Amino acid sequence: MESRKIKSQYKKTEVKPKYVWLTCGTGKYTSPKAAETLAKRSAGIDDVYIQQVYNIIPAPFTVLNKKEFFEKVTPGKKIYYYGWAEVVDDDVGSLCGSISAMTTDDWGGISFSIRDSSNVEKATLTSTRDLVYNYESNFKTSAPVPVSTNCSITVDDPASYALIVAALIIEDSVL
Repeated sequence: MESRKIKSQYKKTEVKPKYVWLTCGTGKYTSPKAAETLAKRSAGIDDVYIQQVYNIIPAPFTVLNKKEFFEKVTPGKKIYYYGWAEVVDDDVGSLCGSISAMTTDDWGGISFSIRDSSNVEKATLTSTRDLVYNYESNFKTSAPVPVSTNCSITVDDPASYALIVAALIIEDSVL
Protein backbone atom coordinates (compact mmCIF):
# COMPACT_ATOMS: atom_id res chain seq x y z
CA MET A 1 0.00 0.00 0.00
CA GLU A 2 1.34 3.39 -0.96
CA SER A 3 1.44 6.01 1.76
CA ARG A 4 1.06 9.66 0.90
CA LYS A 5 1.89 12.76 2.83
CA ILE A 6 -0.26 15.85 2.71
CA LYS A 7 1.64 18.55 0.88
CA SER A 8 2.56 21.51 3.05
CA GLN A 9 0.66 23.95 0.83
CA TYR A 10 -2.57 22.18 1.84
CA LYS A 11 -1.91 22.47 5.56
CA LYS A 12 -3.29 25.52 7.31
CA THR A 13 -0.55 27.46 9.09
CA GLU A 14 -2.55 30.33 10.58
CA VAL A 15 -6.08 30.89 11.86
CA LYS A 16 -8.35 33.72 12.88
CA PRO A 17 -9.82 32.57 16.21
CA LYS A 18 -13.46 32.90 17.14
CA TYR A 19 -13.42 30.76 20.32
CA VAL A 20 -10.37 29.78 22.37
CA TRP A 21 -9.84 27.38 25.26
CA LEU A 22 -6.51 27.52 27.13
CA THR A 23 -5.22 24.32 28.67
CA CYS A 24 -2.02 22.64 29.81
CA GLY A 25 -0.99 19.25 31.13
CA THR A 26 1.92 17.09 32.23
CA GLY A 27 2.82 13.44 31.85
CA LYS A 28 5.48 11.00 33.04
CA TYR A 29 6.23 7.54 31.66
CA THR A 30 9.09 5.31 30.58
CA SER A 31 8.78 6.23 26.88
CA PRO A 32 8.66 9.78 25.44
CA LYS A 33 5.59 9.09 23.26
CA ALA A 34 3.60 7.71 26.19
CA ALA A 35 4.63 10.68 28.36
CA GLU A 36 3.33 13.06 25.67
CA THR A 37 0.07 11.10 25.43
CA LEU A 38 -0.38 11.34 29.21
CA ALA A 39 0.31 15.09 29.06
CA LYS A 40 -2.40 15.45 26.40
CA ARG A 41 -4.77 13.40 28.58
CA SER A 42 -3.95 15.64 31.55
CA ALA A 43 -4.72 18.68 29.39
CA GLY A 44 -8.02 17.15 28.26
CA ILE A 45 -7.11 16.91 24.58
CA ASP A 46 -6.09 13.26 24.16
CA ASP A 47 -9.29 12.23 22.37
CA VAL A 48 -9.68 15.35 20.21
CA TYR A 49 -8.57 15.48 16.58
CA ILE A 50 -6.63 18.72 16.31
CA GLN A 51 -4.58 20.36 13.60
CA GLN A 52 -1.56 22.38 14.69
CA VAL A 53 -1.17 25.94 13.45
CA TYR A 54 1.85 28.19 13.80
CA ASN A 55 0.38 31.67 13.65
CA ILE A 56 -2.65 33.47 15.03
CA ILE A 57 -4.23 36.32 13.07
CA PRO A 58 -4.66 39.16 15.60
CA ALA A 59 -8.43 39.49 15.91
CA PRO A 60 -10.96 39.59 18.77
CA PHE A 61 -12.12 36.20 20.10
CA THR A 62 -13.92 34.74 23.09
CA VAL A 63 -12.02 32.79 25.76
CA LEU A 64 -14.15 29.86 27.00
CA ASN A 65 -13.82 27.11 29.58
CA LYS A 66 -13.66 23.47 28.46
CA LYS A 67 -17.41 22.81 28.68
CA GLU A 68 -18.37 25.98 26.81
CA PHE A 69 -15.72 25.33 24.15
CA PHE A 70 -16.92 21.82 23.32
CA GLU A 71 -20.54 23.03 23.20
CA LYS A 72 -19.43 25.27 20.29
CA VAL A 73 -17.90 22.35 18.37
CA THR A 74 -20.23 21.10 15.65
CA PRO A 75 -19.78 18.14 13.30
CA GLY A 76 -17.32 18.98 10.56
CA LYS A 77 -15.87 21.94 12.50
CA LYS A 78 -12.08 21.73 12.77
CA ILE A 79 -10.32 22.35 16.05
CA TYR A 80 -6.91 23.98 15.76
CA TYR A 81 -4.07 23.77 18.25
CA TYR A 82 -1.62 26.60 18.93
CA GLY A 83 1.02 25.87 21.53
CA TRP A 84 3.89 23.54 22.28
CA ALA A 85 4.65 20.12 23.71
CA GLU A 86 8.05 19.57 25.31
CA VAL A 87 9.35 16.07 26.11
CA VAL A 88 12.52 15.57 28.15
CA ASP A 89 14.38 12.64 29.62
CA ASP A 90 15.71 12.93 33.17
CA ASP A 91 18.27 15.64 32.24
CA VAL A 92 16.27 18.66 33.43
CA GLY A 93 15.35 19.36 37.04
CA SER A 94 11.98 20.91 36.30
CA LEU A 95 9.84 22.00 33.41
CA CYS A 96 7.11 24.65 33.51
CA GLY A 97 4.91 26.33 30.96
CA SER A 98 2.29 28.99 30.54
CA ILE A 99 -0.14 29.96 27.80
CA SER A 100 -1.85 33.34 27.83
CA ALA A 101 -4.56 35.09 25.84
CA MET A 102 -5.70 38.68 25.65
CA THR A 103 -8.62 40.01 23.67
CA THR A 104 -10.38 43.34 23.25
CA ASP A 105 -13.02 44.68 20.86
CA ASP A 106 -10.28 45.43 18.29
CA TRP A 107 -7.52 42.88 18.87
CA GLY A 108 -6.71 39.44 20.26
CA GLY A 109 -3.53 37.49 20.79
CA ILE A 110 -2.17 34.25 22.24
CA SER A 111 1.34 33.60 23.53
CA PHE A 112 3.07 30.69 25.28
CA SER A 113 6.31 29.96 27.11
CA ILE A 114 8.02 26.76 28.27
CA ARG A 115 11.07 26.90 30.56
CA ASP A 116 13.57 24.47 32.04
CA SER A 117 12.82 25.53 35.62
CA SER A 118 10.16 25.29 38.28
CA ASN A 119 9.47 29.04 38.22
CA VAL A 120 5.94 29.16 36.80
CA GLU A 121 5.75 32.90 37.50
CA LYS A 122 8.61 33.59 35.04
CA ALA A 123 6.97 31.46 32.34
CA THR A 124 3.70 33.32 32.88
CA LEU A 125 5.50 36.67 32.85
CA THR A 126 7.16 35.78 29.52
CA SER A 127 3.90 34.77 27.81
CA THR A 128 1.93 37.77 29.13
CA ARG A 129 4.74 40.25 28.43
CA ASP A 130 4.69 39.34 24.73
CA LEU A 131 0.95 40.03 24.54
CA VAL A 132 1.16 43.32 26.43
CA TYR A 133 4.07 44.52 24.28
CA ASN A 134 2.27 43.67 21.03
CA TYR A 135 -0.94 45.36 22.16
CA GLU A 136 0.71 48.51 23.49
CA SER A 137 2.96 48.93 20.44
CA ASN A 138 -0.07 48.67 18.11
CA PHE A 139 -2.59 50.77 20.05
CA LYS A 140 -0.36 53.14 22.08
CA THR A 141 -2.45 52.61 25.21
CA SER A 142 -2.30 50.38 28.29
CA ALA A 143 -3.13 46.74 27.68
CA PRO A 144 -5.81 44.82 29.58
CA VAL A 145 -4.69 41.99 31.84
CA PRO A 146 -4.21 38.70 29.93
CA VAL A 147 -5.68 35.40 31.16
CA SER A 148 -3.20 32.56 31.67
CA THR A 149 -3.06 28.85 32.36
CA ASN A 150 0.14 27.23 33.58
CA CYS A 151 1.58 23.98 34.87
CA SER A 152 4.89 22.43 35.90
CA ILE A 153 6.51 19.05 36.40
CA THR A 154 9.61 18.06 38.39
CA VAL A 155 11.97 15.36 37.15
CA ASP A 156 12.51 13.13 40.18
CA ASP A 157 13.47 9.72 38.76
CA PRO A 158 14.60 8.13 35.46
CA ALA A 159 11.70 8.49 33.05
CA SER A 160 10.42 10.63 30.21
CA TYR A 161 8.53 13.76 31.13
CA ALA A 162 6.20 15.83 28.97
CA LEU A 163 4.55 19.21 29.34
CA ILE A 164 2.03 20.67 26.92
CA VAL A 165 0.58 24.18 26.73
CA ALA A 166 -2.21 24.61 24.22
CA ALA A 167 -4.82 26.99 22.96
CA LEU A 168 -7.57 25.06 21.23
CA ILE A 169 -9.22 27.24 18.63
CA ILE A 170 -12.44 27.24 16.68
CA GLU A 171 -11.81 29.40 13.66
CA ASP A 172 -13.84 32.42 12.67
CA SER A 173 -15.30 31.31 9.34
CA VAL A 174 -15.29 34.88 7.98
CA LEU A 175 -11.74 35.80 6.95
